[in-house]
Amino acid sequence: MTKISDFLASETGAVTVDWVVLTGAMVGTGIAAATAISNGIDVITTDIAANLSTQLAGPASSLPQGGIASSSEMSGGSPSYYGPSHDDDDEDDDYDDTDERYSYRDDDDDYDDDDDDQGEDDDD
Repeated sequence: MTKISDFLASETGAVTVDWVVLTGAMVGTGIAAATAISNGIDVITTDIAANLSTQLAGPASSLPQGGIASSSEMSGGSPSYYGPSHDDDDEDDDYDDTDERYSYRDDDDDYDDDDDDQGEDDDD
């Protein structure tokens, strides 16, 4: 009878049950996470495959003249183009073709370059 009372008084059985439950919970969580991740990976790989199938592939010599962008996209230059006017027929353009930076020329500007007072009033 001592063996039975010693076994009932011992806590080793309870600890074993706790570890089995905790291990089962960890395995279940791992399986659920792997399932969720694999579904997400399937969606991402499908999207990547669809995007890659529409990309241009080939040698650069086979590109259309002017590059990949279509002429309707780039007609007249991109919106960020700040260079000289390429309209040689117009002699009254607003660009100073002698300046290599193509600065904007405003004929109505009364700014005096020789003024050394640096922002002080000229009323003295």
